Amino acid sequence: MEKINQNLKEDLESKGHIYIAKDGERLDTIVYQYYGTLALFSKVLSANPNLTQKPILNAGDRVILPFLDTNIKTLDELWS
Repeated sequence: MEKINQNLKEDLESKGHIYIAKDGERLDTIVYQYYGTLALFSKVLSANPNLTQKPILNAGDRVILPFLDTNIKTLDELWS
């Protein structure tokens, strides 16, 4: 049992954080709150193919928030 728990822990550490949604939450709002930008929305959506057709989440929906580089420059930052 300990080996299984260790494997799950290592898997989660390599993939990121699991967020449990509250009823009525939206994925874009969760992404913005977690990463501080919507620039990573498509990558989060790729990690959660089961949520692509759900604009509004149900209580208990699991959202994988992968470890991503949040140092993405916006167009405004690139041209300033």
